[in-house]
Amino acid sequence: APRVEAALAQLRRTPGVAAADALQSTEIAALLRPWLGDAALLQDLPLPGVIEVRLDGNAAVDRRALAVGLQDATAGVRVDDPRAWLSQLSAVSESLRALGFGVVAAIALATVAMIVFATNAGLGNHQETIAVLHTIGARDQYIAAQFQWHVLGLALRGAVIGLALAALVAFAVAETAADLQAALLPPMRLSPLDWAGILAIPLCSVVLAAVTARFTVLRALRREV
Repeated sequence: APRVEAALAQLRRTPGVAAADALQSTEIAALLRPWLGDAALLQDLPLPGVIEVRLDGNAAVDRRALAVGLQDATAGVRVDDPRAWLSQLSAVSESLRALGFGVVAAIALATVAMIVFATNAGLGNHQETIAVLHTIGARDQYIAAQFQWHVLGLALRGAVIGLALAALVAFAVAETAADLQAALLPPMRLSPLDWAGILAIPLCSVVLAAVTARFTVLRALRREV
Protein backbone atom coordinates (compact mmCIF):
# COMPACT_ATOMS: atom_id res chain seq x y z
CA ALA A 1 0.00 0.00 0.00
CA PRO A 2 1.30 3.51 -0.78
CA ARG A 3 0.83 4.70 2.81
CA VAL A 4 2.78 1.77 4.18
CA GLU A 5 5.60 2.38 1.71
CA ALA A 6 5.68 6.07 2.64
CA ALA A 7 5.86 5.22 6.34
CA LEU A 8 8.62 2.68 5.68
CA ALA A 9 10.63 5.25 3.75
CA GLN A 10 10.25 7.78 6.57
CA LEU A 11 11.29 5.23 9.19
CA ARG A 12 14.31 3.93 7.29
CA ARG A 13 15.81 7.39 6.98
CA THR A 14 15.22 8.21 10.63
CA PRO A 15 18.40 8.12 12.76
CA GLY A 16 18.26 5.45 15.46
CA VAL A 17 15.92 3.10 13.61
CA ALA A 18 17.74 -0.21 13.17
CA ALA A 19 15.09 -1.91 11.05
CA ALA A 20 11.55 -1.36 9.81
CA ASP A 21 9.57 -4.13 8.11
CA ALA A 22 5.95 -4.35 7.02
CA LEU A 23 4.10 -7.39 8.33
CA GLN A 24 2.40 -9.72 5.90
CA SER A 25 -1.34 -10.28 6.11
CA THR A 26 -0.76 -13.77 7.56
CA GLU A 27 1.35 -12.28 10.35
CA ILE A 28 -1.30 -9.67 11.12
CA ALA A 29 -3.94 -12.40 11.21
CA ALA A 30 -1.74 -14.31 13.67
CA LEU A 31 -1.75 -11.24 15.93
CA LEU A 32 -5.56 -11.20 15.91
CA ARG A 33 -6.03 -14.96 16.26
CA PRO A 34 -5.72 -15.06 20.10
CA TRP A 35 -8.75 -12.75 20.33
CA LEU A 36 -10.78 -13.75 17.26
CA GLY A 37 -9.77 -17.38 16.93
CA ASP A 38 -9.49 -19.19 13.59
CA ALA A 39 -12.86 -18.01 12.34
CA ALA A 40 -13.26 -17.28 8.66
CA LEU A 41 -14.16 -13.75 9.73
CA LEU A 42 -10.46 -12.93 9.60
CA GLN A 43 -10.52 -13.29 5.84
CA ASP A 44 -13.26 -10.66 5.54
CA LEU A 45 -11.82 -8.09 7.95
CA PRO A 46 -10.07 -5.04 6.49
CA LEU A 47 -6.67 -5.58 8.06
CA PRO A 48 -4.56 -2.47 8.68
CA GLY A 49 -1.00 -2.16 7.52
CA VAL A 50 1.38 -2.91 10.39
CA ILE A 51 5.07 -2.03 10.50
CA GLU A 52 7.44 -3.57 13.02
CA VAL A 53 10.14 -1.12 14.07
CA ARG A 54 13.33 -2.06 15.91
CA LEU A 55 15.34 0.77 17.39
CA ASP A 56 19.08 0.91 17.80
CA GLY A 57 19.75 0.43 21.49
CA ASN A 58 22.97 2.48 21.29
CA ALA A 59 21.32 5.54 19.75
CA ALA A 60 19.02 8.03 21.40
CA VAL A 61 15.73 8.26 19.53
CA ASP A 62 13.17 11.01 20.03
CA ARG A 63 10.05 8.86 19.92
CA ARG A 64 7.70 11.83 20.01
CA ALA A 65 9.44 13.45 17.02
CA LEU A 66 9.40 10.10 15.25
CA ALA A 67 5.64 9.85 15.70
CA VAL A 68 5.12 13.41 14.48
CA GLY A 69 7.28 12.77 11.41
CA LEU A 70 5.30 9.67 10.54
CA GLN A 71 2.00 11.48 10.90
CA ASP A 72 3.28 14.26 8.62
CA ALA A 73 4.46 11.73 6.04
CA THR A 74 1.41 9.47 6.15
CA ALA A 75 -2.09 10.53 7.15
CA GLY A 76 -3.89 8.28 9.61
CA VAL A 77 -0.79 6.55 10.94
CA ARG A 78 -0.85 5.41 14.56
CA VAL A 79 2.28 4.78 16.61
CA ASP A 80 2.06 2.28 19.47
CA ASP A 81 4.88 2.40 22.01
CA PRO A 82 4.93 -0.78 24.11
CA ARG A 83 7.21 0.68 26.79
CA ALA A 84 4.34 1.68 29.09
CA TRP A 85 2.66 -1.73 29.34
CA LEU A 86 5.99 -3.55 29.20
CA SER A 87 7.21 -1.56 32.22
CA GLN A 88 3.99 -2.41 34.06
CA LEU A 89 4.36 -6.07 33.10
CA SER A 90 7.96 -6.01 34.30
CA ALA A 91 6.90 -4.42 37.61
CA VAL A 92 4.24 -7.09 38.12
CA SER A 93 6.78 -9.80 37.27
CA GLU A 94 9.29 -8.45 39.79
CA SER A 95 6.56 -8.20 42.43
CA LEU A 96 5.56 -11.82 41.82
CA ARG A 97 9.22 -12.85 41.98
CA ALA A 98 9.66 -11.07 45.32
CA LEU A 99 6.41 -12.61 46.58
CA GLY A 100 7.65 -16.06 45.53
CA PHE A 101 10.91 -15.63 47.43
CA GLY A 102 8.95 -14.39 50.44
CA VAL A 103 6.68 -17.44 50.34
CA VAL A 104 9.67 -19.78 50.10
CA ALA A 105 11.35 -18.03 53.05
CA ALA A 106 8.15 -18.24 55.11
CA ILE A 107 7.79 -21.95 54.32
CA ALA A 108 11.43 -22.53 55.30
CA LEU A 109 10.92 -20.80 58.65
CA ALA A 110 7.71 -22.74 59.26
CA THR A 111 9.53 -25.97 58.41
CA VAL A 112 12.30 -25.20 60.89
CA ALA A 113 9.79 -24.38 63.62
CA MET A 114 7.80 -27.55 62.93
CA ILE A 115 10.91 -29.76 62.97
CA VAL A 116 12.13 -28.20 66.22
CA PHE A 117 8.74 -28.75 67.86
CA ALA A 118 8.39 -32.34 66.60
CA THR A 119 11.97 -33.22 67.57
CA ASN A 120 11.59 -31.83 71.09
CA ALA A 121 8.35 -33.79 71.44
CA GLY A 122 10.12 -36.95 70.28
CA LEU A 123 12.90 -36.38 72.80
CA GLY A 124 10.34 -36.04 75.57
CA ASN A 125 8.63 -39.27 74.56
CA HIS A 126 11.92 -41.21 74.47
CA GLN A 127 13.61 -39.93 77.60
CA GLU A 128 13.91 -43.42 79.09
CA THR A 129 15.34 -44.88 75.90
CA ILE A 130 17.85 -42.04 75.65
CA ALA A 131 18.87 -42.57 79.26
CA VAL A 132 19.48 -46.27 78.59
CA LEU A 133 21.54 -45.44 75.51
CA HIS A 134 23.66 -43.04 77.57
CA THR A 135 24.12 -45.73 80.21
CA ILE A 136 25.50 -48.22 77.71
CA GLY A 137 27.87 -45.61 76.29
CA ALA A 138 26.01 -44.11 73.34
CA ARG A 139 27.24 -40.64 72.47
CA ASP A 140 25.06 -37.62 71.75
CA GLN A 141 26.12 -37.67 68.10
CA TYR A 142 24.79 -41.22 67.71
CA ILE A 143 21.43 -40.34 69.27
CA ALA A 144 21.19 -37.21 67.15
CA ALA A 145 21.96 -39.25 64.03
CA GLN A 146 19.01 -41.57 64.73
CA PHE A 147 16.61 -38.61 64.90
CA GLN A 148 18.28 -37.07 61.85
CA TRP A 149 17.83 -40.17 59.67
CA HIS A 150 14.23 -40.58 60.81
CA VAL A 151 13.40 -36.98 59.92
CA LEU A 152 15.38 -37.30 56.67
CA GLY A 153 13.25 -40.26 55.57
CA LEU A 154 10.00 -38.45 56.36
CA ALA A 155 11.16 -35.28 54.62
CA LEU A 156 12.32 -37.21 51.56
CA ARG A 157 8.95 -38.92 51.14
CA GLY A 158 7.15 -35.61 51.57
CA ALA A 159 9.49 -33.90 49.06
CA VAL A 160 8.87 -36.59 46.42
CA ILE A 161 5.10 -36.31 46.83
CA GLY A 162 5.24 -32.50 46.79
CA LEU A 163 7.47 -32.48 43.71
CA ALA A 164 5.09 -34.79 41.85
CA LEU A 165 2.11 -32.58 42.70
CA ALA A 166 4.07 -29.45 41.73
CA ALA A 167 4.96 -31.02 38.37
CA LEU A 168 1.29 -31.75 37.69
CA VAL A 169 0.32 -28.18 38.57
CA ALA A 170 3.13 -26.74 36.42
CA PHE A 171 2.04 -28.91 33.47
CA ALA A 172 -1.60 -27.82 33.89
CA VAL A 173 -0.62 -24.14 34.08
CA ALA A 174 1.60 -24.47 31.00
CA GLU A 175 -1.20 -26.12 29.02
CA THR A 176 -3.66 -23.41 30.07
CA ALA A 177 -1.22 -20.59 29.34
CA ALA A 178 -0.53 -21.98 25.88
CA ASP A 179 -4.15 -21.23 24.93
CA LEU A 180 -4.07 -17.74 26.44
CA GLN A 181 -0.79 -16.43 25.08
CA ALA A 182 -1.05 -13.54 22.71
CA ALA A 183 1.31 -13.06 19.83
CA LEU A 184 2.64 -9.91 21.50
CA LEU A 185 3.85 -11.89 24.54
CA PRO A 186 6.85 -14.21 24.63
CA PRO A 187 6.22 -17.92 25.08
CA MET A 188 5.80 -18.87 28.73
CA ARG A 189 8.46 -21.54 29.09
CA LEU A 190 10.74 -22.43 31.97
CA SER A 191 14.45 -22.35 31.26
CA PRO A 192 16.80 -25.13 32.45
CA LEU A 193 17.92 -22.76 35.22
CA ASP A 194 14.29 -22.33 36.32
CA TRP A 195 13.78 -26.09 36.41
CA ALA A 196 17.02 -26.48 38.38
CA GLY A 197 15.71 -23.98 40.93
CA ILE A 198 12.41 -25.84 41.22
CA LEU A 199 14.19 -29.16 41.72
CA ALA A 200 16.51 -27.58 44.30
CA ILE A 201 13.61 -26.55 46.55
CA PRO A 202 12.63 -30.08 47.72
CA LEU A 203 16.31 -31.05 48.00
CA CYS A 204 17.03 -28.02 50.18
CA SER A 205 13.94 -28.72 52.28
CA VAL A 206 15.12 -32.29 52.97
CA VAL A 207 18.60 -31.10 53.96
CA LEU A 208 17.12 -28.31 56.10
CA ALA A 209 14.86 -30.75 57.94
CA ALA A 210 17.69 -33.20 58.65
CA VAL A 211 20.14 -30.53 59.82
CA THR A 212 17.49 -28.86 61.99
CA ALA A 213 16.63 -32.18 63.66
CA ARG A 214 20.28 -32.96 64.36
CA PHE A 215 21.11 -29.59 65.91
CA THR A 216 17.87 -29.58 67.92
CA VAL A 217 18.70 -32.96 69.47
CA LEU A 218 22.31 -32.03 70.20
CA ARG A 219 21.27 -28.76 71.82
CA ALA A 220 18.63 -30.47 73.95
CA LEU A 221 21.02 -33.20 75.08
CA ARG A 222 23.71 -30.69 76.01
CA ARG A 223 21.21 -28.78 78.14
CA GLU A 224 20.47 -31.97 80.08
CA VAL A 225 24.11 -32.58 80.92
